[in-house]
Amino acid sequence: MVSSAGKSSLSGWLFFVKVKWFSVEPVTEILKQVELGTPIAELLRRHVVSEQRYYRWKKLYAGMAPSEARKLREMREHKNVKRKRLVSDLSLDEVMLQDVLQKKLRGLSRSARS
Repeated sequence: MVSSAGKSSLSGWLFFVKVKWFSVEPVTEILKQVELGTPIAELLRRHVVSEQRYYRWKKLYAGMAPSEARKLREMREHKNVKRKRLVSDLSLDEVMLQDVLQKKLRGLSRSARS
């Protein structure tokens, strides 16, 4: 978008960044290469990984074999599914209780008018 002054303005535009998901095997391989002495900056550039993501992986998967890391990831995903289900159940309960309360209040206001 170009403003009237001739300067480009990006307001009003939506930008989507492609998110690259890594499976457990490449993550553990990158961590293993760093342990063997490959410079971190070179590996991150080669695999197009941010430094922040590398350190998050290091915190989670350092010293693990790919099978152990896969089990950890599956366990975390399973817990997240359970949490999401719990939140949706609680939200549904809240909506149901609000409906019941509104019906009772409407019934009380009608009986008070009579």
